[in-house]
Amino acid sequence: MYQPPWVPDEGQTNRKTHRIEAGTATDYSHAGPEKGTLNAMPDEPIDILHEAAVLLAECRTASLATVDAHKRPHAANIQYVHDDRLRLYFVSGEDAAHSRHVAVNPEVALTVYHPEDLEPASIRGLQLHGRVQPITDEAERSRVLTRYIDRFPFIAADAALRAAVEKQTFYRITPAWLRLIDNRRGFGWKVEIDVAANERG
Repeated sequence: MYQPPWVPDEGQTNRKTHRIEAGTATDYSHAGPEKGTLNAMPDEPIDILHEAAVLLAECRTASLATVDAHKRPHAANIQYVHDDRLRLYFVSGEDAAHSRHVAVNPEVALTVYHPEDLEPASIRGLQLHGRVQPITDEAERSRVLTRYIDRFPFIAADAALRAAVEKQTFYRITPAWLRLIDNRRGFGWKVEIDVAANERG
């Protein structure tokens, strides 16, 4: 089972843990950092992977966090496409800082937040940990390029830009762990899933 690379501090020990099986959860309660329950949701199951896919489809930009060879953190915004396994794909020059970082350490963190965040009750997004790999298979690269151009039509509209994109490297992010956040369900609502374990069934 995937373990997020942190150990909760003493102040987090009363935080509710969400147990998820087969991509669904039935326990939506969330204990606040001080005391009491901030919200308790109905007992109907929620398909976490579907909810995450919907959010990814509604957004287009993510913040990718990497670490350099000296263990210094770095963050970069990327525009992505995704597939039905929640794998994210982005394009980047191999000389970009984050590309150099993942060539040495492919483990990354990533966040996506919905742009409709004008008030706390509308905040929603996701966080994930995963592994980045450059796409070397030409058939896969062609499929991702087509999907990328379809989602970002400004690339196709600019011949020079399209030519530049086609020369760049495409990368695949395979998620291992994911946290979904949705304040529409209640302030502080979140649920987590071990994506790797879920795929193994």
